[in-house]
Amino acid sequence: MISWLKAQFTKQTKVEPSTEERFGQLWKALVPVGGEAETLQGEILRSVGRLEDEYNRNGNINWEPGDYHCEFVEFLKRYLADRNTFDQKTVQQIRDAAEKVRLAAEDLATEYENGQEIQVQKHSADEALNILMERAVEWCDKNPKPIYKPAGQDFWITLE
Repeated sequence: MISWLKAQFTKQTKVEPSTEERFGQLWKALVPVGGEAETLQGEILRSVGRLEDEYNRNGNINWEPGDYHCEFVEFLKRYLADRNTFDQKTVQQIRDAAEKVRLAAEDLATEYENGQEIQVQKHSADEALNILMERAVEWCDKNPKPIYKPAGQDFWITLE
C-alpha cells in the first residue's frame, strides 16, 4: 500500500508545451542567429517570427509594400499553406492569416496628435499571427525530416 501511494505521488504527469513554448523550442533548434535557415522547417519558423517581431516590437514601422516582409507573407502562402500537410480549409486559413498580417501593416490611417501627422494601424494582426504560429508548429511536427534547399537554389526567399 505504501509503495502504491508513493508511486501515485511521484508519478510524473506529462505536460504538453504551449504553442509558444513549442515554437521557441523549434526556433532554437532550427533558426540561425542571422540569415536564412538551412531547412524549410527553419525558414517557415523564421518567416513567422520575423513578421511577429515586426508587428509586436516595431509596430510595422519597417514594413514597406513589396519589400522583404511581403516576401515572408508570400513564402508562407507558398510553403506553410501546404496541401500535402493540411486540408483545404486549413490551407485557406493560413493564406487568409498571412494576408491579414499584410493588411495590418499596409492599410494605415492618418491621425493627428499634437499637430503631428502619424500613421496608425486600422487592423489587428494578433489573431492572424497566432494562427501562423500554431500552423508553423503543426507543419514542423508533421514534417520532422529536414527539407533542404534544392541543388542550385541559394535562398528560400528571393526578392524579385
